[in-house]
Amino acid sequence: MKILRPDHLPRFWWINPWTTALELHRIINALVEWGDLADHQLSIDSRVIQDQSAEIRKLRERVADLYDDILAGRACNPDAKPIETEATK
Repeated sequence: MKILRPDHLPRFWWINPWTTALELHRIINALVEWGDLADHQLSIDSRVIQDQSAEIRKLRERVADLYDDILAGRACNPDAKPIETEATK
């Protein structure tokens, strides 16, 4: 059994060349559309990665600030008082 490969034209394509040309045109348009969709998805992925990287950078800065506050003793509020409930009265 011979395997047909997509890089060959169908047999006797010269009998009706316009049908073959139309099919090739459809295939090319489908490939162009698929490529455009892939490019669009890649641009969306790139923007998501940039947004996530910026958020991670901000969170790391915040963690570093909190760590510095803990070491400097500014992280806790010594004036805080417990909330009185009915059980403690």
